[in-house]
Amino acid sequence: MNSNDKEELDKILRLLFNEGQQAWYKVYTSLAINKGKADHLYKIGKAHGYITTRHKGLGEFPNDNQYVDLTDPGIKFFSMSNFSELDDHTTFGKSSTIINNTGDGAIINTGHSNTIKSSFIKWDRDNLRQELLKAKVTELDIDELFEVIDQEPPATKGNYSSKVNSWIIKMLNKAADGTWQIGVGAAGGFLATILANYYGL
Repeated sequence: MNSNDKEELDKILRLLFNEGQQAWYKVYTSLAINKGKADHLYKIGKAHGYITTRHKGLGEFPNDNQYVDLTDPGIKFFSMSNFSELDDHTTFGKSSTIINNTGDGAIINTGHSNTIKSSFIKWDRDNLRQELLKAKVTELDIDELFEVIDQEPPATKGNYSSKVNSWIIKMLNKAADGTWQIGVGAAGGFLATILANYYGL
């Protein structure tokens, strides 16, 4: 896969993540990707286990009426990072800023296609709350996380409980619709990192 393929597949996954299942014809025409290229990208996404065909469609388009959607692993993967950032957080064709934050320092996120790497020295709720507030997560959203965060601690990084995963997806949806002012890719990486740090993974 070249960098253009990754960016185009990222667009397809983002559309399905934000809007849900769609007719395949609608997906690639709305993104201005030609059919041959789109079919190639679908095979890659399917091979990774991120995309699937849900049903044969309703016949509303000239061809490719089958409805495609993200799989559960696809939702989980895309909620944590963008496909185009697989190679050491490299976003191809876009300016990128990487901020490394260790300790109790502030997290600042501006611009487009940013990546935040954050680690804590302290592993407590107060520290986690401070970092979430710095990233403009509301008190209500933080309280919702704190209700479930210690119910089922994960054994490995990214293997969170269904309630914590639901909270992550809710926050990513807020990033996608603009109610949480952070990019979706940066949001996924930020949440994954701070949760892993809280759990000590």
